[in-house]
Amino acid sequence: MSIKHLVDQYIPSVARFYRKLRDKRWFFGLREDIYTSIGLTLIGEAGQAEALPHFSEIPILQSLLADRDVFVDVGAHLGLYSCIAAKMGKYVIAVEPHSLNLQVLLRNFKLNELDRTFEVHGAALSDKQGVGSLFGGQTGGSLLRGWSGIQSNYESTVFINTLDRLLEGRFLDKRLVIKVDVEGNEHSVLLGAGETLGRKPAPVWTVEIGLTENFAGQTNPHYLEIFETFWSHGYRASALARPDQVVGRADLDRWLQNRKTDHGDINYMFVKD
Repeated sequence: MSIKHLVDQYIPSVARFYRKLRDKRWFFGLREDIYTSIGLTLIGEAGQAEALPHFSEIPILQSLLADRDVFVDVGAHLGLYSCIAAKMGKYVIAVEPHSLNLQVLLRNFKLNELDRTFEVHGAALSDKQGVGSLFGGQTGGSLLRGWSGIQSNYESTVFINTLDRLLEGRFLDKRLVIKVDVEGNEHSVLLGAGETLGRKPAPVWTVEIGLTENFAGQTNPHYLEIFETFWSHGYRASALARPDQVVGRADLDRWLQNRKTDHGDINYMFVKD
């Protein structure tokens, strides 16, 4: 057993202190002058500007947003995609539970003078409302205990909402794009989004869904259920990087059997004709 695991098991208070200190160091080490090729100045990690041109999700998201009205960013992190949508003139609802990420997200909106076209919710989304624990931080905070090897003693208390309650009675005639990046908790988010899934006009969804990634060597127990939830509401699925190639049940059966996908991506798009 490694020293890290020994500390986690026998001295949890030390483990919590170290991880919170590590997050603080990360927060105060962020650069505040990252000039990007997409017309945004961001607060973020060194090297982010150089990496952005290689983010294939950015042009895809911009294309999806072109004829849409509202962007719902579930798991907004530091606000990159929310800022892109706001700069395009879309109304943005950014949802981010981690307090440090939330601070940077707000500063990125203000820095780019986008603070009139958005709303921010400091909460995690799941299948019910309440208060719960967010395990981990930075890019890996999850409502799932043990997600990506995060020990249960490193946690913070967060508000929990559902997507249906967040959007209840709002934007009923608007065309939505909903991005879901919630570190393994996608199935629970969809359980709390039955009304949203049935909206007309139907939202376009992008969802990060790992098969084995970050599941400690196991297979995502809800992998098939996530796709079936969308299919039951009339959506078709495709890998985000290959929007013209429809994903069907036979594909999932093969991937589950082989424990890997054909395309190597974990981001998917769900649309309804």
